Amino acid sequence: MKVNHAIELEKHIAQEIETNSVHPKKHPGIMSLKPIQLPPRLRDAMQIILEKYPTKDLEARSAKFLNHLWGRHPPQTDSVIQAKAAAIEKELLDAEYRSFEAKIKGRLMKRLRYVTYHWQPVEYDAFQGFIYMYSRLLFDYSALYRILHEIRMRDSSFSPVNMLDFGSGVGSSIWAVNAVWPKKKIQEHLCIDTSNDMNTIARLLLQGAQEYAEPCFPGVYFRQSLSATSTNTYDIVICAFTLFEMPSQNERLKLLLNLWRKTDCYLVIVEQGTNAAFQLINEARQFILENSEMLSADERQSLKGHVFSPCPHDLKCPRTDASPCNTQVNSYDWKSEKQVSDLISIICTLYISDPQWPRLVRSCTKSNKCIHCRLCTSEGHLQYSIITSRRQGKALYRVARASDWSDLLPVRDRESTDGDR
Repeated sequence: MKVNHAIELEKHIAQEIETNSVHPKKHPGIMSLKPIQLPPRLRDAMQIILEKYPTKDLEARSAKFLNHLWGRHPPQTDSVIQAKAAAIEKELLDAEYRSFEAKIKGRLMKRLRYVTYHWQPVEYDAFQGFIYMYSRLLFDYSALYRILHEIRMRDSSFSPVNMLDFGSGVGSSIWAVNAVWPKKKIQEHLCIDTSNDMNTIARLLLQGAQEYAEPCFPGVYFRQSLSATSTNTYDIVICAFTLFEMPSQNERLKLLLNLWRKTDCYLVIVEQGTNAAFQLINEARQFILENSEMLSADERQSLKGHVFSPCPHDLKCPRTDASPCNTQVNSYDWKSEKQVSDLISIICTLYISDPQWPRLVRSCTKSNKCIHCRLCTSEGHLQYSIITSRRQGKALYRVARASDWSDLLPVRDRESTDGDR
């Protein structure tokens, strides 16, 4: 309701009242009257008729008729009648539905069980660990090597001396980190996995399958749980293909908080490139960037992180409402002697701010004269660019032609100098 306090009296009426020409009680707006009475002749005539034709229960019948008049409605159109008929039909059907409710509930629960994913943790005994090693070791190693290699390429001054891997499995991270930073620079590898059988397989791999041989890398330690009280921190913290094993969102966030507290420089989280996995990766990303309420006030500042890869920004992921953000990792399968590929979703965070170039989020479409690029920019937007040698110059055309999915494209906005690399 609109309220308007800017009102004033009509000028001529105000003037008449001010000069006492019109009494306020008799101003032109008054419409009320004293109680109205029938003319005497009309009243007398009615009285004669009532006496001539007396009627039994006159007062009761009068009250009933008044109620009827009070409750009357105008004639209803066909459309109104049809609408009411539909409403009544629904009401009657609902009444019949109740008698079948128990049967319907049974069918509902059966259908719900069919369409609902029933989560259970994977129990990695010796046999299941062996199957995992055979099936996933190549892909796990390739994914981690790909991520760690990017860190080394973009941050050449970074030289880690220790690492923590939660959910270490068969130890692919140990091999990947030492391949990227060789010459035994890594002095401590702390591997956490709840499966003792998986730890045994990882240790045997390091020992060249010789039970009593020395591991090929020094400073490797296996544990079945992560200490929440330890204050030790690590240059690199890895959580690869593990989030799906956590029984709830609350447990996942607690784990992420613990891992983030133990991170000195880089936290690497990897899952497969599915829609469901991407949702977990994005959940982890938002948790770290938004400084969850699980953090104390002091920690919100000291644990402030930034995305290093794959996003060139700390804003909301523009892919959450579309296809998942993932990348393809190519490997050479020693069993089939063929190239194989795997899709992964990753999030790599670090403590320092890191302005970045846009990243290619899909393979470029290349022709003789132009390159079609799909980019994620530092402003948090998806961008489609067509690069030609005539428009952007031969140098950029050649750079774009040599670039592919998940690469950074070293470009900047022509109107801005921010983000120079």
